[in-house]
Amino acid sequence: MSEQKVKKKDSNELLNFLMIIIGLLFIFKAV
Repeated sequence: MSEQKVKKKDSNELLNFLMIIIGLLFIFKAV
């Protein structure tokens, strides 16, 4: 059970990382 929790946290952090990258690309495209 604890292993699944760690996996879920990792995927969540990865999603946040992707969102930040996409946001930065969007800002650069606007400029």
